[in-house]
Amino acid sequence: METIYKGPALLTDAEQLAISAIVKNYPNDQIKQIRAYHTADFTDTEDIPGGIMMVHPMNAKVHVDSLPLNAFTYLAIVPVLGEHADAEFKGKEDRIHEACPQYSSKPPSLRCQAVDTPLDGKTWNAELGEDENAFAGVFKQTRGRDTRYFIAVQAGAPMAARQLRDRLLKKDLTFEQLLVDKDYNYAQYLSQRNCERLAYNMARALKMPIRSMTDMGSHVEHEYSAKPKRAVPLYTQAVSTIAPVVDEGHRAVAVFSRLTPVNGKATPLQFIYEGPYMGIAVYNMTGSKGRGHALPSHSGKVANAQSLPPQEIDKRCRDVIVEGADIRAHPDMVADNFREADADEFLAEMQELGWKQQKTMNNLVPVVVKVFDPTVHRK
Repeated sequence: METIYKGPALLTDAEQLAISAIVKNYPNDQIKQIRAYHTADFTDTEDIPGGIMMVHPMNAKVHVDSLPLNAFTYLAIVPVLGEHADAEFKGKEDRIHEACPQYSSKPPSLRCQAVDTPLDGKTWNAELGEDENAFAGVFKQTRGRDTRYFIAVQAGAPMAARQLRDRLLKKDLTFEQLLVDKDYNYAQYLSQRNCERLAYNMARALKMPIRSMTDMGSHVEHEYSAKPKRAVPLYTQAVSTIAPVVDEGHRAVAVFSRLTPVNGKATPLQFIYEGPYMGIAVYNMTGSKGRGHALPSHSGKVANAQSLPPQEIDKRCRDVIVEGADIRAHPDMVADNFREADADEFLAEMQELGWKQQKTMNNLVPVVVKVFDPTVHRK
């Protein structure tokens, strides 16, 4: 098994213990490789660390304790058509809350799955769900004098992912069996559709034109009602997932926690979320197929992050909204939690993963964004 490391540094003793707790259920021949990328994030003690990839043989048994709580999460980048200005998107908090609720009365779950097809059997409504890294917002990208606006949503179907984990406890599957399992495929499909429906709902609420399509997998609640719509993203990126890979010439399966699978494929752009204040870093990977199996999708959080002074909190809270009452109490607002994706060490590690420094970075800067609120719970 490959040596575990985090960028150029070895993991700390505490981080090694955290990894050991994850792999304790697997014999040595059931894990081909574990890699902690430079974005490795051990700040959430109740979940699999972010920035960690585990590669298993196809015949390895699936242990749910080694799967992220939100096993399937996507980022959708949807262009807003036409020319616009920041002011058009601001001051519309009520519309955004209604379009992108943290929790819906009919959440996307495995219970929505049809019995005889891989499609929906019941109606569900899009939501952010239980995911601390979920968000929905308007972002802008400036190149010279030109500014483009995008709706960007990062979400999955957390309830479906947790239900899948519960069902896997009873199924005793190998990873090869998991890849063809009906619940696995539906949870993955549902997660991407939920993300794209949120993007469409936000655009409609803000009355902004985007490309969209009918969600053909959906179920209509009434005979004469139309099917829901979903956005057509310019880019869709897996943030966390379980996917087949080729490792040393052999078929295998990898669990990606806040990492995007690459596996030798061309990846023109890589989007890395670094919090609701900094937004989304954009790495131009043109001309490179990447190295290894993955690229970071999240910059990672800082252990023992420094608290911010009140004036800095006020600045960071501007145009960031939550379901609860006070954004100034949000943990990502009161502390400098996220690593900087333009720090020298970060850039050096991205070069090692195939990024060419001569390619310019035009980040997606938040205009208005709604983020998950850990103080709000499902009723």
